[in-house]
Amino acid sequence: MNKKISLLLLTTWFLSFFGYSQTNYYVNDVSTSGDIFCTVIGNDINGGTTPNTPKATLQSVFNTYDIDGGDKIFVDAGTYIMGLDIDLADAGSSSSNVIIIGAGKIATHITAPLNDDNFHFSQDANYITIKDMHLISTQSSNYNLYGEDANNITIDNCKLESNNTNIYFESNTAGLNIRDNTIENCTIENNSLAGCNIWLSGDADRTIVRNCTNTSTGIGGAKSIHISSRVVGATTYYPGLISIYNNVITADDYGVYTNFTSSTHSSNNSIYDNTFNIQSNDIIDGSALHLDYIYTSSIYNNKINGGANAMYLTNSNSNNSYNNFFDNCDKGIYIENSMSNNIYNNFISNCDIGIYVKDFNSNDGYLNHNSFYTAQHCVYFEEANCYNSWKLQNNIFYSYGNSTYSCLYLENSTAGNTIQRCDYNLYFTPNGANIAYYFGATYSNLILWQAVDHSQEPAGVNGDESSYEADPKYQDPVNGLLELTGDYKTGVNIAGITTDIYNYLRTHPTIGAW
Repeated sequence: MNKKISLLLLTTWFLSFFGYSQTNYYVNDVSTSGDIFCTVIGNDINGGTTPNTPKATLQSVFNTYDIDGGDKIFVDAGTYIMGLDIDLADAGSSSSNVIIIGAGKIATHITAPLNDDNFHFSQDANYITIKDMHLISTQSSNYNLYGEDANNITIDNCKLESNNTNIYFESNTAGLNIRDNTIENCTIENNSLAGCNIWLSGDADRTIVRNCTNTSTGIGGAKSIHISSRVVGATTYYPGLISIYNNVITADDYGVYTNFTSSTHSSNNSIYDNTFNIQSNDIIDGSALHLDYIYTSSIYNNKINGGANAMYLTNSNSNNSYNNFFDNCDKGIYIENSMSNNIYNNFISNCDIGIYVKDFNSNDGYLNHNSFYTAQHCVYFEEANCYNSWKLQNNIFYSYGNSTYSCLYLENSTAGNTIQRCDYNLYFTPNGANIAYYFGATYSNLILWQAVDHSQEPAGVNGDESSYEADPKYQDPVNGLLELTGDYKTGVNIAGITTDIYNYLRTHPTIGAW
């Protein structure tokens, strides 16, 4: 028995010494109605360590005790006006977070006091979890959650409402960062004209935003998720390896918006399995995905409806965009000053223009196995020679426009400048649109287009020798369903593309995304 007691005492000392012990703390408002943690109302003169001695504010808990990793603070049902400032002294650890738990996002309501944030995590206040509560900020210059040089913060199953930016992580001190933060299972709402639901400013590597419903209704350029670089002293901090997935994002102007510089581009990000609803097309570069200086990232399995652009790529190179559904936009994908982007297995439906390539600095790209259904042009190359390193294969180009429009529109084209490779495509223009516009002339059918030299590869042929002109017989194109109900046309094998838009194995290279 003595040995057992000694072992227990030693174990308790060891856990306490190395920060693995756990203490529960309790906070309650002035009512016990709906409470699930506490038995009496809160008062800051209480000890706060038992359900019958709760404190009234979170700040009193943190001011009274040394909070460590593994500690839990239970905030019971009710309505609170309080903020909380946390610094390094009360941070968690890599082995265990400090956890602040509400009674549920419909039960624990916390409003930030005047000129304050609901939660402010300052330099190295790391490894903290906020969960199961409703956060409200009516401040025009403050936030629901402000993470200043804070890492490993988790916000889980909360509802956040703000008249400004809801969640702001910021690199603010040289040598510090804002990495490994997670926002998950949250409902986030913002009605400010130009604020953000989530803003990551600086070195926000490995941030995760997942399983959230994210609504931004501001009409002055508001951004649902804003990711940017930040200059601190002589150093510019910028993120990479960001993951945004399985969210429902509704915004007036911008869903995910990034802005960096050529020396601070963001790489190796993943944006997938999201649903975007963009309410307006009144801003010319408004878009579900406004990606500036994004490199080697993957954008896939997203469903995008509405907006001036589904995806706006500027200064962005070597990205993979595949298995997406872009519907009811002015432009499906806008590309400017962006090279070597691989676009495949996408449905682009009910847009005016499917893909708009702006300039010569975007003259290199891959467009394979896509299905288009557009009111005007399927692919529009604006400047002379901005198409001469593009590869267009195994696509369905369906324009339901009139003779003003073309499946392929090469504006300002010059003699002798051709697409690098254009073949194994299917064209259909039921209402008089042209197959192509090139070097000042229109080509109303495929035979005329095949007679004109417009493709560099393979050598000795004009291009589109193995292409078709026929109705692809889409299932329900008006509703964005571009699956085929008729004959499948066989294209050519494209290295690296072995599945279709639904990730079914391609037994042979059928033309189109499906």
